[in-house]
Amino acid sequence: MISEERKSELRRVLLRFLAPGAALPEADALLLHDEWLVIDAMAHQHRLQPLLSNSVGRSLPVPPALREGWGQAARDAAIEMLAQRGAMFDLVRTLRSEGIETVALKGAWLGWYVWPAPELRPMRDLDLLTTQRAQAQVAWDIVRDSGWTLGKDHEGSEDGKELPELISPDGLALEIHRALWEDHHEAHRPMPVPDPAMFERTRSGDADDPARYLCEEDMFMHVVIHSAYSHWLDAGPLVLADIDFLLQRWTPDWPKLWERAEREEWSRGAALMLALVDRWWRPGTFAASQCPHPTPTAIVEAAPDLLLQDLDHRRASRLVAEWDNRGGIIGRVVQHGSQPIEFAKKAMARAGELTNPEIRAQARQTVALKLWLESGEQSLA
Repeated sequence: MISEERKSELRRVLLRFLAPGAALPEADALLLHDEWLVIDAMAHQHRLQPLLSNSVGRSLPVPPALREGWGQAARDAAIEMLAQRGAMFDLVRTLRSEGIETVALKGAWLGWYVWPAPELRPMRDLDLLTTQRAQAQVAWDIVRDSGWTLGKDHEGSEDGKELPELISPDGLALEIHRALWEDHHEAHRPMPVPDPAMFERTRSGDADDPARYLCEEDMFMHVVIHSAYSHWLDAGPLVLADIDFLLQRWTPDWPKLWERAEREEWSRGAALMLALVDRWWRPGTFAASQCPHPTPTAIVEAAPDLLLQDLDHRRASRLVAEWDNRGGIIGRVVQHGSQPIEFAKKAMARAGELTNPEIRAQARQTVALKLWLESGEQSLA
């Protein structure tokens, strides 16, 4: 049985295995068999196995079965990425023929145009944002009528940033977005201010690619807000590589970028993500960014426990974080607004997880992160 403390240490070991700028202590290569299995389970949950397959050239004594599994995950991801790309091209052309323009988000551009190879960055689903919010439902209806079916249960609000997931006849997942991120009413917390001019700055891919993508600065903004504000880091550590590879391709006008980030209220999120890349991925990134916001050391050091948390418990961790931040369960239900009964049902469904020490520790870290992002205030948590 591996202790919670050791699991926390193994999260940091996994990041060192992946990071191109990390030094590997000798102890990292002396893992027990069960510890390798924990590493593999975390990598599977967070889509890191293909990247591990690409990183095991460091002469790590990886168990042969795991090494082969990581290689197979990379091969499977290459096939999946090709299928997703083909489906996306078809969707973009179909919707354009109906007068609906879209922007393909995150991995659709990062994986193919920024990362060394697309299979190293598997996508869970396709994300298409309609350039006109009112057209999102029309686009969703067109795709549904073409043979795609409903996927997982929809957890967002009826007029939220995304519509219910759709699944293709081949099993590919799609989310059509009304907005890049939740507004403060949907998120029940302060969120950055969107810039509608981003649609005028979209870019194309290669000659055979019909899709439009966010420009480099807007992509940086999007991955920062998605990871820091929408997900409080629980979307996983691939974002560290996203930012690293993006900054290898593109050199920002840092003073101009920080001025924009301050104006649109995502500057602390950008500072956080750059500090995490600097600490856990490639040292030197933070200094090069001329960042005006020093990120609290406690938040940076605790980040692996949020980046690599068990996704099976992610919802419970968020619930505990929200209760602790809003006066307990009663205060959270009252402040939930339009759907207090739905929230209470979710809480009851996860009641057995709420006393888990690991979940409660991650919730405290999340509260500290949220507090700093929203106000700059540092918590003792």
